[in-house]
Amino acid sequence: MFTLLPVSLTLLSVSCSVIAVPHAQPHGQHLPLKRRSFPPQNEEEWGKWAVAHRKKMEAKYGTTESERRRSTGTNLGKASGYLGSDTVQMAGFSVSNQTFGLCDTVSDGLLTSPVSGLLGLAFQSIASSNAVPFWQALASSGAWDEPLMAFQLTRFLNDSTSQTEEFGGSLSFGFVNQSLYTGDIEYLDLATTESYWILPLTTLTTNGQSISIPSGSDSYAAIDTGTTLVGGPSEYLTEFYAQIPGASPGTGNFQGYYTYPCDTTVNATMSFGGKAWPISEADFKLTQLSKSLCLGAFFDLSTGRSAPSWIVGDTFLKNVYSVFRYNPASVGFAELSSTALALDGADTPVPSATIGSVAATVAATGSLSSVPNSGSGPLYSPTSTRLLLALVGVVGLVLSGGLSI
Repeated sequence: MFTLLPVSLTLLSVSCSVIAVPHAQPHGQHLPLKRRSFPPQNEEEWGKWAVAHRKKMEAKYGTTESERRRSTGTNLGKASGYLGSDTVQMAGFSVSNQTFGLCDTVSDGLLTSPVSGLLGLAFQSIASSNAVPFWQALASSGAWDEPLMAFQLTRFLNDSTSQTEEFGGSLSFGFVNQSLYTGDIEYLDLATTESYWILPLTTLTTNGQSISIPSGSDSYAAIDTGTTLVGGPSEYLTEFYAQIPGASPGTGNFQGYYTYPCDTTVNATMSFGGKAWPISEADFKLTQLSKSLCLGAFFDLSTGRSAPSWIVGDTFLKNVYSVFRYNPASVGFAELSSTALALDGADTPVPSATIGSVAATVAATGSLSSVPNSGSGPLYSPTSTRLLLALVGVVGLVLSGGLSI
């Protein structure tokens, strides 16, 4: 048996060779994303959400040894089962002998129908199995024209008519979609060896006032599409919210969060060694709790010693076109194009499921190597397995036919 702590672990690869399913250039694919949300409707429901979110983030980047069992991985829940292998296809690409977890038991809330699995997009180094993740096998093999993944995320937070499922944006494997950004992509080298996608947070401002952020490891920030908000150390967020008139620490279920008057303007920016990127007020305002009081999207987070101090999620990432490059290891940001911005709140069709099967044209081969398996569960190789997957973690989203976030 093994404990499944999903970040770049849940879909794993060992000693895999990969090949692209033949298709027109470029060797890359553009995938539409599906956004799923179950928005609370009143202050009490938001309070319950806030507590659950805080506990989930503490589990992902927690401070206790049990919460750090994956070294530096993301933990959205727990599961137990076996390791197996099969040919896995996604976006026109294939990895053979892909090792992954086959779960008998999962904790509540880990998988929500129709999602039946998790696929991480972080690096091999934070997988407790030491296996190569699916995306990394593709990026390192030359299967893509460019060894990178790129994201454009849509905004529906300020749309009162949004549905449970909406068009969530796009993920590109192997190339950047030039229609979704304008100007140059600002690439920033990773601050550490490959683990999380980590950049140093060099500048944080609110309403024109710069917050003092130390240099070195205390400034490290994981750029994480699998995180909804922005979390950071309490001492710096206290200074941050002090620049917002009327802001005050939350109490009760909102402990660790901050409230502020809804009629107050909040202009926040973040920089990671280059350009200062603004965060839309529509993203900073997580919700309106009452007629006059709103909830901010930056919250207190104490991370474990192996996790970075800051976790920068979709509150920031909805404001940029983001690129995660395997070689040279870096994260890039670019300004969203008018085409991308027009998708915010738009009535765009939600992508439907695209469950593939092993095709005769796929010729990739590979062999299963020894994988840690703590227990009596065997390694075996299922065939013709249909998987609905969720991409989670340091870079992550949910894949259920289309992709969901």
